[in-house]
Amino acid sequence: MWWTRRRRIQRMHRDLERRCSALVGEVLESVRYVEGDYAEPEWNRVADYDSVDFGVELCMHSRQTFALMWDYAPVDFAMNLVVGAVPVIEGVPRLDVSATSRWSSLIGQTVTECGVVWRPIEGTRDEVNSQTIRLVFDNHGRVLVTASEFGANAPWGAEHVTVFFDDDWERRSDLTADIHPSLD
Repeated sequence: MWWTRRRRIQRMHRDLERRCSALVGEVLESVRYVEGDYAEPEWNRVADYDSVDFGVELCMHSRQTFALMWDYAPVDFAMNLVVGAVPVIEGVPRLDVSATSRWSSLIGQTVTECGVVWRPIEGTRDEVNSQTIRLVFDNHGRVLVTASEFGANAPWGAEHVTVFFDDDWERRSDLTADIHPSLD
């Protein structure tokens, strides 16, 4: 029945918000990108943002790992945050980008905010998708991690993760569909 599905989705939303709350107060120790097995890393091929195949692993000073990854639940191409590593096929590389990406200014910083940017699901009356996870750090660093792949004719939602940093925060913090074409 429709109300059973609605309750299940509402419970999934509350659980995601709760996992986001658990990240607040954690100190970032390192960051890994879980990428496809390419001869050359491709996460940094575009200067404006980082582009990752599977997800981002935030390794905290507490020894806890939080994975930010695209997921199919509750709908296709949503962002999810889970405690633990990104579950992928064995042998998929995990690249430590702590010193070689814009995450470097956030190493040693405390997460002060973590939240979900909910986006309406087209064709539904009132369902929303966890399109983006938003992070703020105590040095005022800001990061948006979104289930999207940008580029020529890329779909809005995708089996992909894009990471935006400080300068793009204000311009893209709502990550609505109307800004997508301008990112090509």
